Amino acid sequence: MNADRQRANKGCRGNEEGFGCHASQSSEALLNQPQNRELRDQSRFLNELFERKAFSWTRVFEDLEQVMPAHLRVVSIHPNISPDNSVTLKLVVGGDSQMQALDLVRKMEDSQHFKQTRIISEGESVDNIGSGDRVRFEIEAAYTPFSQAQPVSGGMH
Repeated sequence: MNADRQRANKGCRGNEEGFGCHASQSSEALLNQPQNRELRDQSRFLNELFERKAFSWTRVFEDLEQVMPAHLRVVSIHPNISPDNSVTLKLVVGGDSQMQALDLVRKMEDSQHFKQTRIISEGESVDNIGSGDRVRFEIEAAYTPFSQAQPVSGGMH
């Protein structure tokens, strides 16, 4: 019996063993049939759209607020969400000195939400809008909205 189950689950990954794996394989096979390809493509598009909509700007700004040094401000921010749902943030920050940007990078690395933080470029600010920034930095970091120590959903403890 166990050998039959192992043969049946061949090609299944991780927690897809058993009924879930067979259902997943058969539904994928059904969606791959020529008459169902349009439905499959629409389904994938909608799933990707839902994943992108789940990105929380509020959460990003709350996490940045915790690490942002005084007299440094975010000029622009661009999230990049990869197909595996990992998020990379590209920030442009402006401020008075290079030390502020280095402090931000250090604080981001020390946080639970930002990893692989690095300065991509730096330069003098072209102050055409009266921001008062003397320097600007482009910073890139991997972003994890929830650390393992934080529960994703509420509940009684």
